[in-house]
Amino acid sequence: MTTHTQALQELISQLPVELVRDIFEHSARDNMARNARWVGQNLALTSRTVYAWVALILFESWNVRPAKLDDFYTLASASEKPCIVSHARTLIIDRFAPASVGRERTARWLFRPNFLAACTRLETVDVPPDVLAVLIRLPGFRPKIVHLTRCSLKDLHLTFDTIRPAFSRVKRIFMNEPAALSIDGKDDFVYLFPEVTHIIVRDYFDLVPSDRRCLDRLLDFPKLERLFVWLVWGKQLARRHRGIEILAAFNDTRVYHAYGLDIMHDAALQKFSSDAGPSRVDRDGRDIWNLGNPVFSDDMD
Repeated sequence: MTTHTQALQELISQLPVELVRDIFEHSARDNMARNARWVGQNLALTSRTVYAWVALILFESWNVRPAKLDDFYTLASASEKPCIVSHARTLIIDRFAPASVGRERTARWLFRPNFLAACTRLETVDVPPDVLAVLIRLPGFRPKIVHLTRCSLKDLHLTFDTIRPAFSRVKRIFMNEPAALSIDGKDDFVYLFPEVTHIIVRDYFDLVPSDRRCLDRLLDFPKLERLFVWLVWGKQLARRHRGIEILAAFNDTRVYHAYGLDIMHDAALQKFSSDAGPSRVDRDGRDIWNLGNPVFSDDMD
């Protein structure tokens, strides 16, 4: 052990435990987005006590990429307690490929009692429809943020009454298209999300009447503060401008669009084009829920 390390340990031993814990937790949070490997393989292994502190942060968010699906399934299906997601508040599964892991193996991890019990504490979810449908059936599952990047509610094959309790506390929703919340073509989805304040719609096909109707219905959420439309599709610039005009026609100061954002030079915003990109950007601390420019304001003529 070096003299420098001994001196550092002696200094730390003289500090109040609460202060030492604050130092390690701050270091863990400060490095999670930049170098999670260092947090897990170095900082967390300083001692058993430090591991207990840092584990709450290290395992607070799970971002499972395709290359790590098999590893995650193996860990999640283990019978040891506590479950690997027992500290998790965010669960992002980038892609779901049951054919690559087998239906039986998928069931083993997805339906483990300790895994499901841990999932009731999740606050942010961005998972494939198969997983989301299972989570929704859990009595205590009450997320605050839901990313519907690869499915719509109808893809869950669940009834309105089954879905409603799970989404009763959702405040923020990210969806691919305005119709993502429709069930059986109905627009009574407003009653599913009584607490929602922020909505992001990634793709808006400006010439599809059904999208206009659904977008209009989104504005009926009783507590809605902001509706951000990321991209108005159109092969020609004139059509894109027409899309913005359609948004402005709602005459609602809560509607925002992405035009004017420096997407070309913003690496975080460029991730919006991938399925789990927005949820990862949100997890890393970027405020994606207040992006954009208003299409209508009170001082417009």
